[in-house]
Amino acid sequence: MTMGRLVFQIFGALAEYERSLISECTACEKCRHIGVRGGVYFEAGFALGLGKTVFLTCHEDRAKGVHFDIDHLNRIEWKRPEDLRENLKNSIEAVLGHGPIDPPYGQSTDSRQPERTAT
Repeated sequence: MTMGRLVFQIFGALAEYERSLISECTACEKCRHIGVRGGVYFEAGFALGLGKTVFLTCHEDRAKGVHFDIDHLNRIEWKRPEDLRENLKNSIEAVLGHGPIDPPYGQSTDSRQPERTAT
């Protein structure tokens, strides 16, 4: 698969299927000297242009490397993966709601108990 095809697949998925996009700006360990991943800006900008919700995330050690074009946008800065998971979950729920998936067994969000029928 060529890069051109991959880019158009990403565009197609964003345009047709995705309601929102999570963009991690932090570069991988091999590219640590760069600080952030430039391609993420392009994908996030495309999604924003389509009116999609974009959640930007960045490791706090590299937050100063975020490009000035998006530095004013809200982003989730994290240090540990657990922090990212919790803060991203809270942000998604605050912006998009809890979603259609039922909570895990025993973690009801509704205090009402289902009615029991006599057998």
